[in-house]
Amino acid sequence: MMLLRETMKTEREETSSLEENWQKTKTIQVHISQAIKDISETTKSVNEVLEERQKISETQNETQDIKTKKDTISKQCIEASDELLSLEATLNRSEEKFSHLRKQHRLKMDAALESFEYSKLELLKVEKEHLEGMSRVEAGENEVKSMENLISNARRKAESEIAIMIQNFKKTESNILEQNVQL
Repeated sequence: MMLLRETMKTEREETSSLEENWQKTKTIQVHISQAIKDISETTKSVNEVLEERQKISETQNETQDIKTKKDTISKQCIEASDELLSLEATLNRSEEKFSHLRKQHRLKMDAALESFEYSKLELLKVEKEHLEGMSRVEAGENEVKSMENLISNARRKAESEIAIMIQNFKKTESNILEQNVQL
């Protein structure tokens, strides 16, 4: 049994050793794969650097062209600046005219507003007089109605009194006629 244990121990050690070797081999393989990848990327980077170098050369030529264009644009800017100064002077004159017109307009608006306010006051006076007149007319109409009622009442009273007088007269006449007939 001892032998079996020793054999198993030996087997285990060998298996462990084989596993370690296998792991080392696997690690080496990964490093080699990475190195191949890095070489490919480095080659790609070198090609990109060469392309960029070509672009830089082209950019330097373009820069020279841009400097020439810049000089031309600078001349145009100076001309535009002179034109701007001229336009600003024209604008200032126009603003002065506009300011003067605005002041005139404001004076006219103030006068119109004052006239409007005066007209409103006059209208209020006229409306007040109109209301007072209407009030007097209504008072007059009420007075006329009151007088008409008084006259109507007086007429009825007079008619009633006349009717009573006629009745009294007829009674008196009939009494006198009866007295005359008896005589």
